[in-house]
Amino acid sequence: MKLGLLLFSACMLIASPTVCFGDDAALQACVEIYKNSTRDYSQTQQENVELARSFSSFCKKDGSVNTSATGVGLDAVVKAIPFKFSASNTSSQQKMEEFCKVGSSQYDSWSMGSTATSEVNTQALTNFNNCVQLANSGLQFRVSINQPNSLVINGFANAGYTGYISSVAYDSSTMTCSSADFNNAHRSVTLNGPVHLSTQNPFTITCTKQSQSQPDGSSFYQRSTLTIGASAVSPLAIVFPSDTLNGYELASQARAAVARAATEVTEAQASTATQKQIADSLQNRLNGVSVSVYAYDLQDSCFETGAAWGNGFRALVQKTCGTRPHGEGSNIRAGGTCGQGPVAFACVNIPQ
Repeated sequence: MKLGLLLFSACMLIASPTVCFGDDAALQACVEIYKNSTRDYSQTQQENVELARSFSSFCKKDGSVNTSATGVGLDAVVKAIPFKFSASNTSSQQKMEEFCKVGSSQYDSWSMGSTATSEVNTQALTNFNNCVQLANSGLQFRVSINQPNSLVINGFANAGYTGYISSVAYDSSTMTCSSADFNNAHRSVTLNGPVHLSTQNPFTITCTKQSQSQPDGSSFYQRSTLTIGASAVSPLAIVFPSDTLNGYELASQARAAVARAATEVTEAQASTATQKQIADSLQNRLNGVSVSVYAYDLQDSCFETGAAWGNGFRALVQKTCGTRPHGEGSNIRAGGTCGQGPVAFACVNIPQ
């Protein structure tokens, strides 16, 4: 999923260009957290939100490019827009102009399509801002999700951050979080609620979901949120998307398999259409095939005589038919001044 200009505008609003574009790992970690926040929504819904926000941020209503979308960083802005650009537009400036021009007529549909998810995306974007602010302070998190029930947060702080983790909050009926990195004995301790945890050394927090049984016997893991609060920065919400274990297959895996199958069906349909077009073209050529027949009664003139007779006949066939397929017939009856009967040949006419 592309985040479009949502992420770029977030960087512009709350962090310096050095943080947003200089520390790629920190930014990518925040991107993953954002994606998890919106994962339960369709890609089409997300793209509508991103297209609408991109147009609002970097285009004018008349379809021209806003000056805020030009200059340094334009390449990154254009690459992030979930929009199919024309092949003829190669430069970032040309692509941005195309997007704004199309957007002036498409904005209403993008906006309507994003209404259902605008609230959740706004919350997710705010959380993304908090993540970048957190990274800017020197405290960073890397999130790894192993569906359906494991979430691992690796955290570390550089020398510029002197604060501490003040809160680890989540619904204990759906998930349990613990760590062995905040005590000298390195003993795993459950974390929940207000805490005072040092960030001087790198640490790991592991969360495990509790499954809920469904009537069909499958195990369901509901959507859960872990909120980590730290001193001097805004709290960060890490969303653990829902999933269902159907036998040996996760619902998320099933959705991915269905998506792949749909893509394969589309490709197969396209291939079938191409093959049908070729078959129709060949059939049209066959429908246009005709035969031209030529016959000569050799009573008064000869092609050649003796052994050379056949050479003269073949020369006539070649001259008449050229590269067209042909068939020959002779000696239909004997006689005549040439000692040969009538001859005939046919040229096959195949349309190009």
